[in-house]
Amino acid sequence: MTKLLKYLLSAVAWLVVSITVPAQNTLTRLQEDRAVKKGTLGSGIAYYIVENPVVKGRADAALVRRGEALGEKSGEDLAPFAGFLFRSGISPSPDGFIVSRGESTVYSFPSVAVHETAVLDSTLLMLFTLAGKSPSDEAIIISGDVSAQAVKAKMDIFSLMLPRRSVGVRQDTHVWKPNPAPQWSFQEKTGGNRSVISVSYSAPRLPQNRLSTTQALVPELFAAQFEPFVRRRIDRSFKAAGIPYSALEFTYRGTAASAGDEIYGLSMATDTAHTKAALERLAMVLGAIDDFGAGAQEFGGIRAAMRPGWLQRGRAQIPDAVYLQRCISHFLYGTNLAPEATMVSFAAKRQLADTSWASLFNNYNRAWLGRLENMNLSIVSGQDTLDADELIFAYNLGYLVGSTAGDTLSRYWAGTDSLAREKEYPRVRLKETRKEAVSDGETWLYSNGIKLVYRYLPSAEGVSYAVIWPGGMDSIEDLSPGEGAQIADIFRLFDVAGMECSDFRDALAAAGISMDASLSNKNLVIRGHAPSDGVQLLVGSLVDVTTRGRLNKEAFEAWRKNVEVGEDALSAQMTSAMMPGYQCMPAPLKSAVLDNTFRKASDFYAERFARMNEATIVVIGNVDEQALKKLMLRYGGGFKTYGWTTSRRSSRYKIQNLHINMQRSGENALHALYYSEVPASGGNYFGAMVMEQWLQRALPQALASHGLSVRATTGMLLWPEETMLVEIHLAPMREESLPPGVEVAGAGEWAALLDRVLKNLEMPSASALTLYKERVSKRMGAVMADPDLLVDMVLLRLAHGKNFTVNWADNVSSVDAARLGTLWTGLKSGGSVKIICREEKNTVR
Repeated sequence: MTKLLKYLLSAVAWLVVSITVPAQNTLTRLQEDRAVKKGTLGSGIAYYIVENPVVKGRADAALVRRGEALGEKSGEDLAPFAGFLFRSGISPSPDGFIVSRGESTVYSFPSVAVHETAVLDSTLLMLFTLAGKSPSDEAIIISGDVSAQAVKAKMDIFSLMLPRRSVGVRQDTHVWKPNPAPQWSFQEKTGGNRSVISVSYSAPRLPQNRLSTTQALVPELFAAQFEPFVRRRIDRSFKAAGIPYSALEFTYRGTAASAGDEIYGLSMATDTAHTKAALERLAMVLGAIDDFGAGAQEFGGIRAAMRPGWLQRGRAQIPDAVYLQRCISHFLYGTNLAPEATMVSFAAKRQLADTSWASLFNNYNRAWLGRLENMNLSIVSGQDTLDADELIFAYNLGYLVGSTAGDTLSRYWAGTDSLAREKEYPRVRLKETRKEAVSDGETWLYSNGIKLVYRYLPSAEGVSYAVIWPGGMDSIEDLSPGEGAQIADIFRLFDVAGMECSDFRDALAAAGISMDASLSNKNLVIRGHAPSDGVQLLVGSLVDVTTRGRLNKEAFEAWRKNVEVGEDALSAQMTSAMMPGYQCMPAPLKSAVLDNTFRKASDFYAERFARMNEATIVVIGNVDEQALKKLMLRYGGGFKTYGWTTSRRSSRYKIQNLHINMQRSGENALHALYYSEVPASGGNYFGAMVMEQWLQRALPQALASHGLSVRATTGMLLWPEETMLVEIHLAPMREESLPPGVEVAGAGEWAALLDRVLKNLEMPSASALTLYKERVSKRMGAVMADPDLLVDMVLLRLAHGKNFTVNWADNVSSVDAARLGTLWTGLKSGGSVKIICREEKNTVR
């Protein structure tokens, strides 16, 4: 692919120069995040300190050793610190305490309890002791709830222990070596009726002298935009050909991830009968993208659809782990340390015509999409009769057809003139306005029975909205367990106002509007986001969906085939085990999609949509009150409002305290769910959040010495009955990354070991409990102005009569040792579901 480097270094450079510094001939250097303090200590060791008080009293720490690969005995360096690591509850990912980064090594220590001065000091001592074992270029990184000035002062003292070393110069040793022919592999999986197809392309990394410039933003941006673009192309193409697929995933490993090539990967699953056809069709899609690219209208829709997500990313708090990886990449490879706002501004606010954006996007994709060169094709299948030569020929043939004929199914509905424009609607009047306590907003009552909850949040990017109806899964006759959650997904298959379902979805997305459904036992909810200038289209579209929407049978059949070749999620398998036989089970099961599911969905939505007077609309965000009232007066009469005749049947179900152990294929790990009946009061709701903080510290203290990485999360289930949940994930760490003498517990011991640890776990001290409550309070304080949270809380009140936002600070304070002990005792005497995942052994040929 001889044009690859040319495109990356000229076409992309043109983009950056032309839209950021039109009056200069050089690329603009990115300003560094002010939260990151960096420099070089007197010993010659580099340091990075990030003041990031997202989680009170916690920080991530690392030692990075450049140019020295991970050795077989690297774990021996941790021998003096084994006791400290385990007592302190420092539990890394399954990679372990030591991670290989090509020719470099990273010692990683996440979630250090820096609120304890002794723990912070001991961690710094450990990092400097490890640094003294090598003369290589090294950096020490701390990111979290720390004072940069105080940590730097301590680093200066510890640095005196080490002899001064010369400061190393980072060298870019990467050499681009294109492959002359595609790489190919076929793995035969024992049994099964499923094939997984993976295709990846390698590309040269950006030159080091460009990594701190605006050019470095382009690969991440275009790779992020390629994912929804190719997903849409594949969905339309496979549906037209009648080929089922599932688990479609696009991955991008950029320059910041390693010292090697950049990698673009695409994988998907199909049934074995369609393996060859799916491979050929996938190649056709990629071939058409390579030679014809995206049109301006299509790519403009993709950009508009992604804009809300970018803006939300700009408001989100950055985890310590993200800052840590950025600092590691900066030290190893010279990548940029620009603040998140820089990327968000570049992606969401940069003004450039869609034709120009599309042209640059297409040039970028052509640079790494090639017919044969630098490609790796892999198939894992349960069918042993597939011929490798025949499959590679099918792929090449498909690519040739796509690159010659193009994609005739790539039309894109960006215009929405047909939505909510059909006629004038009957006028309604605003009858009454009431105070709404949960959102601290108002409830508007209209003359046709419609209710709307509104709160103005001027700081929000657009609005979050929801519509909730009484009558959920409990109003559907002959429902199979797991079918109700599938009916929620079927909502995406509505043709609306003469627009085919995919085109309607594209039209909304191009306007920055999302719209999805969920079903509980007693309620239907439609919710999503919209930009402030798209609220009129949102309200009109809700009228059209509920009055001029029809489920598309052809789209349903294609969707059903995709479900059949998919796999039930781990969470769905756990929920099914916890609630055996429960018709209103909240998780989807593939076996629940039946011949009459389409009819059930059609009847259900028709009945709900005909009774908007039973529904409540929730709109929270940056939309003017008078403007929204005018829209409701204009469109509110368009909704159907019939009598109060919602049919319901009893969906009462008692969750039993079962103890179930299962196995499934997957990455080696144990997934455990513990549950018990607990009233969903405000104190218990926040007690569960406090418990999560405690378990995240206590479980690593008990399990890391057995070579196990652990994560714990808690939550409250409100139906079919109020239940507290604790989910724990265990995974074995790599033995070479552990201190000597630590043996990794075998898979057969995990379940019993976890039960034993939970049984003997000691309650947190008074000071630790205070810290955990402060963390929960800080998290709540940070999100109380989040429109998504406020919509969640309003829905919680409407659906279940619960109110957790009013007096939330008092509820957090009410979590004492006695409440935590009561919750924990209940969990230990409750039920459990444990699933051990084991990697399958595949035969390569």
